Amino acid sequence: MPAWLDGVEPPLHVEQVLACFAEGIFVADARRRILAVNPAFSIITGFTLADVTGATMSRLNGARMDAAACRVMWRALRSTGHATSTPC
Repeated sequence: MPAWLDGVEPPLHVEQVLACFAEGIFVADARRRILAVNPAFSIITGFTLADVTGATMSRLNGARMDAAACRVMWRALRSTGHATSTPC
């Protein structure tokens, strides 16, 4: 279990909830470091949790998104705290 889930008691297991989504999801801290990803994220991007845990989210730039899509995603994250995007 990732360290960020330490102290989380059942039935509130974020990891299990994230695994239910077909959309790729990542969770990052305020410094843009990746804390968790779901299985769909790994399928879509090719990055596993081990590949990206602790890395900054800039590692995702251009992973499978064009530059314009990345800019839209970052703008949304800064303004609302969440974003949706479609990989190329």
